[in-house]
Amino acid sequence: MNLPLFANLGTIGKTMPVTPALAELRKRPHWSYSSIDGLVNHCSLAWAFRCVYRAEPEFRPASLVFGTAFHGALAFHATRQMRGKDCTTGDCHDVFADLLAANCQADGPPVRFGEGEDRDTLIRQGQAMLDTYLASLDPEEEIVGVGVPFSVPLIDASGVPLAKPLIGEYDLVVRKCSVRTIVDWKTSARRWPQDKAITDLQPTCYLWAEQQLGHGGTQFRFEVVTKTKQPACERHQAVREPGDFARLGELIRVLERVVAHECFHPRDGGWECANCSHATACKGWRKARARTSVTREQRIAA
Repeated sequence: MNLPLFANLGTIGKTMPVTPALAELRKRPHWSYSSIDGLVNHCSLAWAFRCVYRAEPEFRPASLVFGTAFHGALAFHATRQMRGKDCTTGDCHDVFADLLAANCQADGPPVRFGEGEDRDTLIRQGQAMLDTYLASLDPEEEIVGVGVPFSVPLIDASGVPLAKPLIGEYDLVVRKCSVRTIVDWKTSARRWPQDKAITDLQPTCYLWAEQQLGHGGTQFRFEVVTKTKQPACERHQAVREPGDFARLGELIRVLERVVAHECFHPRDGGWECANCSHATACKGWRKARARTSVTREQRIAA
């Protein structure tokens, strides 16, 4: 499979409004679901190394490379379908293998594989997952958009617009019986808990965007493909109320203050520490803070 043939996977469906490419939108200061989630639900110091201090990561986790290639293969299949062109399972296998190989060989930090992993085992795993996902598709759903970027304002609970917009990209937009649905693809090491979609911030962000774009009544669902020995495809619907959007605005208003005052801290002992690509930067940050603390105590004692 020739990579340039599917390099432009972000094509917008004819029924969708044409907006600037996501890369262009991201040039301005903004919030995204991933940045909000990273700051709130993960290590805020690791977030700061990526988003504020722009520290170079020591490696790229294989799971990240895998997920990017898997999304690319699904986007290729959906784009072909949307255009009315043939796309076999074998084509998707080839796209995934080519993308994974290209991502592993790309310039930048080396890819770190887990125990028992290498590029070939990940290719086989991904292709089995593609088989499961493609076999589960609803033939009655019409694809109306693939890789659709958006940029919308954020508003706090008092109705005051915030300084930075919310920017993101829908993996997939489908329609069935006149109902529009935003679909987000996920890969997961295991099955999701039943309540995960209920509390996750991503549906809140995306359904807020839909409301701001004038698409009332839009639905949202996650499509999760597991990396288990026998892959499974789960679909999790998510519903949000107006109060959820008000809380989102208030949350981001607080996060603006966290970032402005650099109130970042490490999440000691968390599961992410063992595979953190900024571990060395974290150690340096701790040493610098320790020296500052000692100096301050010495001044007080004097």
